[in-house]
Amino acid sequence: MAIPGPARLLGFAFANADFLFETNKAGNILFAAGAACDLVSGDVAGLTGSPANGLFETFDAAKFNALAKSLKPGERAGPVSLTLATGVKANVAMFCLPENGGIVSCTLARVGAVPK
Repeated sequence: MAIPGPARLLGFAFANADFLFETNKAGNILFAAGAACDLVSGDVAGLTGSPANGLFETFDAAKFNALAKSLKPGERAGPVSLTLATGVKANVAMFCLPENGGIVSCTLARVGAVPK
């Protein structure tokens, strides 16, 4: 049985990441999914509409903003190690898919051992 395209792509994304989110050029989260209980504060569903830089500690929030805002369609950045607001270190990677209207797709992967 073939897996539908979107489900298959989500499987690939989670093979290398713990948390996925999209941000627009204004820096607001448009979509969030993943195992985020120790990565972000609050409910994942409640992140939609909030500033993406709020996921990171202050110094790294500025780094995240600079990277995300500098991406042009077809460009990617990372992985780069940043500290989340929760204190967890994560590798962050970003991609601006040309067909996605300037939205930046981001993945977070814990640095070190994954809790079981």
